[in-house]
Amino acid sequence: MGPRKTNIPADDLLKAAVLKVLNDFLRARVPGHVDLTELPEELPEGFPWKDAGIELRVEGPRAGHSCRQRYINHLAPGINKGPWLHEEDKLLYSGWAEGKSWAAISKTLGRSPGSIMNR
Repeated sequence: MGPRKTNIPADDLLKAAVLKVLNDFLRARVPGHVDLTELPEELPEGFPWKDAGIELRVEGPRAGHSCRQRYINHLAPGINKGPWLHEEDKLLYSGWAEGKSWAAISKTLGRSPGSIMNR
């Protein structure tokens, strides 16, 4: 029997679930927290991705990981999904030559680590 696939729901549902879990997470840790209506550029350290999978009723041991990957690579605010520019390619190759990680290069270019790796 092969590994079970996780079915991540539509992007809007994932964004809503992440926002709900984020507000619950912050409410428990920040006194006087006012609920956010929009997702921030970066989620706080220790964000419970497993809870986002539970909120979406996604089953499987990798549900939280799948939600995290979908969000980070496709849905996070500030991700550049446009065509690659020549200048971006130069920065990508120079960062790679210096031994930087995909995540470090992605912060410089404003693209997801997955798109950097695939480029």
